[in-house]
Amino acid sequence: MNIKKQWSKRREVSFPKRQENIFEVKHLGLTEFPHGVIVTDSDLLITSMNAAFISITGFQDGDALGRTCSFLQGPDTATQTRAAIRIACKNGRAFTGDILNYRKDGSQFWNDLSIAPVRNGEGVITNFVGIIRDVSDRKRGSDGRHEMLDRLEQLARQVPGMVYQFRLRPDGTIAFPFVSEASRSIYQLSPTEIQANPFLLFDCIEPDASEMVWQSIIDSAKDLTRWSQEFQVNLPDGTSRYLLGHSQPQRESDGSILWHGFVTDITQRKRLEEKMHGLAFHDKLTGLANRTLFFDRVDQGMLASHRSGKFGAVLFIDLDHFKPLNDQYGHAVGDALLVEIAARMKNCVRATDTVGRFGGDEFVILLNELSVAKAESIRQSVQIAEKIHAAISQNFFSSEMRSHTSGVSGGHTVSCSIGLAIFQGTLVSHDKIIFEADAAMYRAKRQGGGVIRVHELRP
Repeated sequence: MNIKKQWSKRREVSFPKRQENIFEVKHLGLTEFPHGVIVTDSDLLITSMNAAFISITGFQDGDALGRTCSFLQGPDTATQTRAAIRIACKNGRAFTGDILNYRKDGSQFWNDLSIAPVRNGEGVITNFVGIIRDVSDRKRGSDGRHEMLDRLEQLARQVPGMVYQFRLRPDGTIAFPFVSEASRSIYQLSPTEIQANPFLLFDCIEPDASEMVWQSIIDSAKDLTRWSQEFQVNLPDGTSRYLLGHSQPQRESDGSILWHGFVTDITQRKRLEEKMHGLAFHDKLTGLANRTLFFDRVDQGMLASHRSGKFGAVLFIDLDHFKPLNDQYGHAVGDALLVEIAARMKNCVRATDTVGRFGGDEFVILLNELSVAKAESIRQSVQIAEKIHAAISQNFFSSEMRSHTSGVSGGHTVSCSIGLAIFQGTLVSHDKIIFEADAAMYRAKRQGGGVIRVHELRP
């Protein structure tokens, strides 16, 4: 028996039921209802319908009565939705959802379908009522939005970073309406995780920078100015990265601020900048401050002294008889000695002080924030100079030196001459401070070396 004959046979047995069934569209008062309405019996065979159903679908009474709604379905109707409807009705439950249906002329329309069972006084299902709403326009708009989002996602994949939308609502709550898949590589978080908990992106910001980032967002929201910020993040795998964010804010009708922007990973660039900074401001051999950085630190020390009234000091240090060591053992041994001496000097001063190298065997040290009393500041400076002299004078030994001494140990001992100049405030230039420290050092040299000499600055 073909499908057409099956439908005919079912219609023949359904008409008596329809005649006996008083639960019809007209009894529900839904004859003129703007949405399509159908009533079926307990076997889901249509027993009545309203005019809106005929208008929406094009099917008349003779086309639909005695049949299930399967005639509205076609090749593009989702099988999952069909199955969901069958299961809901079989279990006596309501169903609500969108389904792609077909009109009599073969054209498609999206149906916002609602089906509810009707029970008699004994709880037995006697009928089903279905409400049909043509929502094709809405679906086309939704499909358009999905298509736009798909395009946006495809474009976002081409951007070297994470594309996003960030919303700050008037009540202070936040959301990420859109996050591209690049969040997985940038933050090691999926778009779904970020949208479910937007604070995850802020929790990973380096604690010292967190307040700065939030303040920059607030400032951008206040004036609707472009947001641009560099910041460091600590990621779930324990690594850290430097990120750069750019976005443009706009005010929405409800008072929310919506930023459209992107975040890129600039870790490699920052590492290179740090390396270049180190080469520009630090001695290549010892890693100490070079002349440029040391002069800048002296300027800062002078300003700090002006504010606090405390004295500072500069020590100029020159190794005694360093050239013979170089000549005897070679530059490799000489360089190793300079590196060791640099480390010993750094161990003799505070973290707030600066140790530098001007080249060769000339070293300089800036001592900050000593005392407000000149005599006490001199005493403190001399005490540190003596500590440095003792550290430098300790025996020095290297594997390179052993190769020059046929395995005989014993190492080498050097001494140093130290010139010291103290200063207070900004009364004199940094050039004069260092010149006087250098002059005091040469005075120590002329007296045989291995001693400390102090020059008191006078404006």
